[in-house]
Amino acid sequence: MITFLLACFINGAPQNSNVHFKSITDCNFYKEGLNNQEYKKGGEPQLYKCICKLQTNIDPKKVQVY
Repeated sequence: MITFLLACFINGAPQNSNVHFKSITDCNFYKEGLNNQEYKKGGEPQLYKCICKLQTNIDPKKVQVY
């Protein structure tokens, strides 16, 4: 099965909030809403970046696909 992975990073560090979508349109919808958000933690700016990445050979019995 081919899916699109929504992968997000804070200051370049990968986050454990990966979500798989059947549709690139759905993945891009969430990417647009989350990407480039900035917040401060300990006075330091934290930048949230997200990408949609094509994934192959995903087993839908092991991974939730939206």
